[in-house]
Amino acid sequence: MNRFAKASLLLCFFCICAAAVVMSHRTLERRPAPVPQELFAVVQAQLVAFRADDFRSAYLYAASGVQQKLSLPQYERLARRDYKTMAQAQRVEFGEVAVEGSDAEVQVFFVAADGAVRGFVYSLVREAHVWKISTVRELEEQWPNERLSGLSV
Repeated sequence: MNRFAKASLLLCFFCICAAAVVMSHRTLERRPAPVPQELFAVVQAQLVAFRADDFRSAYLYAASGVQQKLSLPQYERLARRDYKTMAQAQRVEFGEVAVEGSDAEVQVFFVAADGAVRGFVYSLVREAHVWKISTVRELEEQWPNERLSGLSV
C-alpha cells in the first residue's frame, strides 16, 4: 500500500472517531434530567430497608465507591450507628433537588415523633442507568418543630 492510501485510511479513521465523539456528546446532552420522584424513590427504598434491618438491600442502593470502601458488615455497622435516628423518623420530607449530569443532590428532612427535625443532603450518582447514594451529610441548620413545606412521605 502506498503512502497516499495509508494517509487516506488514517485520516478516514480519525474522522470516524471524531464523529463518534461528537455524536456521543450530543446524546449525553439530550438525556433528560431525572424526575425528582425518581431520586426520592431511591432514598425512600434505602430507608425502608434500614427500617426492616435489611442491610443487604440497603447496601444495593449505595454507590460503587461506597461499596469499594466498605464491606457489607462494615456498612451495616455504620448504618446501625449513624442512621438509626433516620430509620426511626416518624415522617420524611424532601426539599430541594439539584441535578448536574450524572450527579444529584436531594435535601431530606427527618421529623421525629417529638417534632424535632434533622436535615441531610443525599448525594446521588447515576451508575449504569440507576441512581445510587454516594454520600449523606447532615445539615448544620436547625429547624423549628413545625411543618416543613415539601413532599412528605
